[in-house]
Amino acid sequence: MKNTKKFPHIAIGTISVKFPIGDEAYDYTCFLIDTNVVVTLASNLDNKGMGGKAKSIQTSFSNEKVKWENIHIQGEEKKEKGKKDKDKGNENLENLS
Repeated sequence: MKNTKKFPHIAIGTISVKFPIGDEAYDYTCFLIDTNVVVTLASNLDNKGMGGKAKSIQTSFSNEKVKWENIHIQGEEKKEKGKKDKDKGNENLENLS
């Protein structure tokens, strides 16, 4: 039998999430890729059907709650850059008037 107290087994955990709609906690799978980096699906943290971004996030790796400023969702940097570029263009147009 494999020792589940060693890597890679120890790197698999759960993420408990509460959304704005309701007080029920939902548990999803997550895993560690570094000492302080956890990977899970973006839809486990931001679900429009449940009211949007999670209001409470905690992993089985720590007793501390995860703060949104520590979350990186892959692909969002492209959306944010596009939004900033669009806003920048609008600022230039406003300066012309």
